[in-house]
Amino acid sequence: MAQRRLAAAGRARPLALAVVACVVFLNVIDVTILNVAIPTIQRELHAGEAAIQWLVAGYAAVFGVLIMTGGRLGDIYGYRRVLNIGLVGFVLTSMLCGLATTPSLLIVARLSQGAAAALMAPQVSSVVQLLYPPRERVAILGVFGVLGGAAAVAGPVVGGLLIEADLFELGWRIIFLVNLPLGLALILGAMRFLPAQKSPLSPRLDVAGTARVTLTFASILVPLVEGRALGWPPWCLILLAVAPLMLTYTVRSSQRRMHLDGSAILVPGLFAERAFAIGVGLSALFQAAMGGTLFVLTLALQNGLFFSAGEVGLVHAPFAVGVAAGIGVLARKVLPRLGSGLVQIGATTMAIGLCGVSWQIWTGVGSLWPYLPTMSVMGLGCGMILGSVAPITLSEVNTDYAGAASGTLKSLQEFGGAAGVAVIGGIFLSFSDRAVAATSLSAFAWASGLTLSVLLIIALVAQRIPSNLKVFARD
Repeated sequence: MAQRRLAAAGRARPLALAVVACVVFLNVIDVTILNVAIPTIQRELHAGEAAIQWLVAGYAAVFGVLIMTGGRLGDIYGYRRVLNIGLVGFVLTSMLCGLATTPSLLIVARLSQGAAAALMAPQVSSVVQLLYPPRERVAILGVFGVLGGAAAVAGPVVGGLLIEADLFELGWRIIFLVNLPLGLALILGAMRFLPAQKSPLSPRLDVAGTARVTLTFASILVPLVEGRALGWPPWCLILLAVAPLMLTYTVRSSQRRMHLDGSAILVPGLFAERAFAIGVGLSALFQAAMGGTLFVLTLALQNGLFFSAGEVGLVHAPFAVGVAAGIGVLARKVLPRLGSGLVQIGATTMAIGLCGVSWQIWTGVGSLWPYLPTMSVMGLGCGMILGSVAPITLSEVNTDYAGAASGTLKSLQEFGGAAGVAVIGGIFLSFSDRAVAATSLSAFAWASGLTLSVLLIIALVAQRIPSNLKVFARD
């Protein structure tokens, strides 16, 4: 049956692959494309500090919470159908973001956009599994991993160029409204070229599990974003204190659901595998470091050094090149030789680059070109970590739980990124004042100090990764 399905796909397979590749790029780039528009949105919509954190962190958090449920919906109702529902929702919510006139409306639209992305994104790997046999599938998913990493760091570049071009005099709104024609084209492409299959296993939704995970994430993220601006009221401290209890309850409930029917949204047994448990933790920490740093870097350059959105985009360009080189060249070729040492080298390299960038901002370097080498070094280290941690995390996972493992990894990566914006962004905002440009320069130094501490933790924890993993085996 599988052979007939692949043969029937024929020449449509490359077109289907192009559609889902564009879905990957569209979804990932929208996580970071907003960064360069934050100062402009603050001015035009009179947005507060907590509001700008929610715009960036909220998307990632909602996406991370719902992505596993989105994958399960595809299994139940069909991958093409759920992907198209997600695309329609993404187009509509992008339009609402572009038309928003208040910070509250923009936040609600942005959170809804994250929910729509969580419906469409998980269907990509399912479609690839339907269309390609295992021997071809690994290489394609590897390319998608590189594409996703490149899209994440290309977001500020693309966003800066779009805002600088000021197409149709839309300003920052263009970064959302450009999704309309792209999304509509992908909807038509998906209807024409993607298969309509669904899982033959009749899986069940774990609605209660999704609610528990959502409440656990919210009990951490809400006080981290709102607490500083509100002066840490008691309810924020109570939520943070309750978070470990919520996590324990969620894990135990998931264990019971797995014993009952095997359909828990979270599979606690995955964390019994040492490589997975360490890798997930490293991934979440690294996404926190990267997401928080890219967020505050944009604010420091625009508020402190008066860079335009286009100039900020150009500053990020060598970072994107460095990430691509770290993932596509170094990690792919050197990981079997160096093993977990590559994670440590990546963390050290990124730290060196960040120290250079932090020194340049601290001393008020207002020219674009001096940032190119330091951002390249930072991006190279970032790419080495990105290209190493995911293969390490998933290398020993039982294939029966491959989907659950990749979904859990992605979910915690997104939550890590959201937490990084909340914590590192919160430190930056605590030490900066938009009315006094110089405060943004010193605030970036304080925020960078926390990022450097996280990179040190990553380098230390990487020593605990087992040395006998399959991913380290040489051909």
